[in-house]
Amino acid sequence: MSTYEIICQVIGIIAAIVALVSFQFKQNKKYLILQAIASIIFIIQFGLLQAWAAMLLNIVALFRALLFAFVKFKTKKGNLLMCIAFCLLNIACSLIACLLFNEVWFIGLIIGLAQIVGTIAIYSDNPKIIRWVQLCFVSPCWLFNNIFYFSIGGIVTESCNIISIIISLIRFKIDEKKKQTTVE
Repeated sequence: MSTYEIICQVIGIIAAIVALVSFQFKQNKKYLILQAIASIIFIIQFGLLQAWAAMLLNIVALFRALLFAFVKFKTKKGNLLMCIAFCLLNIACSLIACLLFNEVWFIGLIIGLAQIVGTIAIYSDNPKIIRWVQLCFVSPCWLFNNIFYFSIGGIVTESCNIISIIISLIRFKIDEKKKQTTVE
């Protein structure tokens, strides 16, 4: 591995550490701020790896995290407009990556769709839907991208996301069973 490749991987590992630390915060604002920082670091890594769709989509993810951290929409219409805007930005970034930067078309398509589906899931504001969508679609798509471009930090991040989501879903199920037995 060349010095350049080592630097790329170190940057990705730092991003993974920041992303994993973000999971430890219960307050959404702190979580989202650390997710934004992780996005900045991944933007640098994916740029160095010439993973253009991943770089551009992380820019959108950065702004989405900051917006969710610092702006509270009080109406469903405001939230819907924000959801639509981010979906359109994700489409634009995928197209720009493929058409202007010669991104591998299926990579741009896969992770672009992952970001759109993930944004819609976040709009649902339903923790179970968000987790199932992340587990079954978003994380596998990003894991594919990270394996394709060999981003060790990205692979670690998505693998930990998947494990964390499975644990979370198990805890939801346990909590539901406890509530059922309490009611009976």
